[in-house]
Amino acid sequence: MSAAQSSRDMAYRLGHDVLGPVFASFARILVHEASRRGIARLVFLARDGHLLLQATAGLLDAANECARPELAYVRVSRRVAALAALQELDAKALEAGASVRSGEPTLRKSLEYLGMDCAPLAPWLDRHGLAADLAPSPAALQRLLADHGFRQVVANQATEQRMLLHRYLAQEGALSATPAAWVDIGWRATIQRHFDSAFVDSRSIRSMPWFYFALWDEHGPPPQPRDAIGLIGDQRRGNGLLEGSPRHLAHLLEAICRADEGTAIGYELSGETVVPRLLDGKGRQAEVAGNELAECIRAGILDRVRQLGADPKWHRQTDDRLRAVAQSTLLRLAFFPNSEEIAIGRQLSHTEGHASDWHASLILAGQHPLRSPRSWLAGMASPWRGGYVAASGGPALAAAYFAFEAVMSVLPGFVSGWLADLARRMAGIPPLGDRETGKPPT
Repeated sequence: MSAAQSSRDMAYRLGHDVLGPVFASFARILVHEASRRGIARLVFLARDGHLLLQATAGLLDAANECARPELAYVRVSRRVAALAALQELDAKALEAGASVRSGEPTLRKSLEYLGMDCAPLAPWLDRHGLAADLAPSPAALQRLLADHGFRQVVANQATEQRMLLHRYLAQEGALSATPAAWVDIGWRATIQRHFDSAFVDSRSIRSMPWFYFALWDEHGPPPQPRDAIGLIGDQRRGNGLLEGSPRHLAHLLEAICRADEGTAIGYELSGETVVPRLLDGKGRQAEVAGNELAECIRAGILDRVRQLGADPKWHRQTDDRLRAVAQSTLLRLAFFPNSEEIAIGRQLSHTEGHASDWHASLILAGQHPLRSPRSWLAGMASPWRGGYVAASGGPALAAAYFAFEAVMSVLPGFVSGWLADLARRMAGIPPLGDRETGKPPT
């Protein structure tokens, strides 16, 4: 058997044997929650909502459900929602983009994190001596933000985005009179908060509840979005490791769930139709390289979802029981992955929609902590941290890290953020916190 075929087989097993029951449980709890609320339409948000939609459709088909909600998919991203919600651009808003781990911070990344197109802003950047692909000096940035012409161009971009986004959602049937809900993977309800800010006067948008795979903020108090629930994990139900198991696998779940298409970076009119503009393949080569493996995982997940959906015995379990089993499965995978699961984590990448030239392997290379403590600490920047610890230190170190995270789960969120930044400084890599105050990102 070739190495490529072996990797595909391992990926399928991860999907079918491990994650399939988790996604089947999510889909069944989602359908039950929608039924209890009288919701007839579920609107899944791109891109991470794509597998959630497929799993829900597969479950409904296998169970031969007659009374089933309508399923829809809209190409919306945090990036386009952020610009629609932007009321005023200031240094604090730009710092939010700079604090996200995505390579060297630049002005371009900060602006694109907020959904802005840099090309129309170039004359103002030149006027104030700012290069888009460098970190701005505080003085030059203040002059830029005080420039009335620059502020007007930004305001125009935000206004146009709000109009096009609202028109796109209406065009796709997301705002119909049918009782509906949004569905997304999570984690901090960022898009929901952007929608609430952008569409204050839209009753159709603000009246729709939100169903998440999980709701969690590892750096602070639990998210408190309006009318929302984390179906598999929700920090408001508790801070423990079981409830928080999805967030320890957040980047792995995102890499598996996201559709193969690029992130939505804006909208344009083609006649009377609003067409999403998607990031092309040139800006996400690492992600594209992992798509074949991710597709094998998805195939395994969907096959298992259909099998469970057709099993009357499985359907007799309560939602609470399904959630508990899903959490236990995710917790084991997060902290104690086997060799096959580690090998897959090394081949998948975490990406950011506003930093198209950046990516990080889910499990970075690293030496054993006793041989090279500094190198090992640097590897703790891995998006799948539990996978990295298990890969570099084996079961004993994985158990120690599990115990450490159990202690952290009962302490205030800022403590873990402070310790993470301390570890990064010891490893010689920039902290993720606010570069002026040292606070963790919000």
